[in-house]
Amino acid sequence: MKSEPMTAAEKGKSLAEKIRAAKLKNRGEAYSSLPFLPQAVDVVLEAAALVAENGGKLIDVINAAIGALCSHPEYKNLNDEQKASIKKDIKAELVMASDEVEQKIGRAHV
Repeated sequence: MKSEPMTAAEKGKSLAEKIRAAKLKNRGEAYSSLPFLPQAVDVVLEAAALVAENGGKLIDVINAAIGALCSHPEYKNLNDEQKASIKKDIKAELVMASDEVEQKIGRAHV
């Protein structure tokens, strides 16, 4: 029996579980003479896990939205050049939104 491919959300959740398993508190070991360092490492790992988990969900939402667009009757009536132009515009908007988020995150760390 052939299983269906994992969704991006499932892949993100799987990656997040692996990241969370790497947390120092899960190992029960002390890795530093600095008392706050293990907690700081675990906070960073949890942040990475959340990004993986939620990023996968976001990819699924974007794919569903693009799928809905492509199945719309008006879209289906467009020629290949028009369809390519729309997909290019969507990609450009996503890249711009991603850049904007990255800039805001970068500023938060300054």
